[in-house]
Amino acid sequence: MIEVVCPSCGAKLNVPERYAGRTGKCKGCGAAVTVPAAPTEAGAAEPDEWSLANHPVEAPPAPTPPPPAPPPVQTPYPAYPPTYPQPAAPSSGMDALIPTKNPNALIAYYLGVFSLIPCIGLLLAVPALILGIKGLKFANEHPESKGKAHALVGIIMGGLFTLIWGGLLIITLISAIASQ
Repeated sequence: MIEVVCPSCGAKLNVPERYAGRTGKCKGCGAAVTVPAAPTEAGAAEPDEWSLANHPVEAPPAPTPPPPAPPPVQTPYPAYPPTYPQPAAPSSGMDALIPTKNPNALIAYYLGVFSLIPCIGLLLAVPALILGIKGLKFANEHPESKGKAHALVGIIMGGLFTLIWGGLLIITLISAIASQ
């Protein structure tokens, strides 16, 4: 037997030696396949009913496709800080007044305003400063979220009242220690 490979589809065909030098059809794709010359040593006689055109070896089966990829894992908690898609409709004027898409800037604004209150001002001023910085960063990365002015108010008032209330606390502690 002579092993022949179809040049078109790559199917391997085993052909009797007596068909050496002839051309036949590949059963896999129907392309013309030429059998090379037979080896020099004489082999056993092959049955007459075999012919390359009528009995070629079938092409190997197609490889199975890989299994589908698993669906992405969803966590029950959203990513923080939240990211927002582009708005479908143009933003209204209310978004500039109340930046609901930038919660850090909005909370920094209110904490900065309420840091005016004596006694609890220092406790509100420090988070106002931190959230104001985060809100300003978010507003720069996502311009559609608005809130730069609110973040700046939170930064300014948080920083200012951290210094004022922190300074008053230090002066009070020093005077209390000195009076003893």
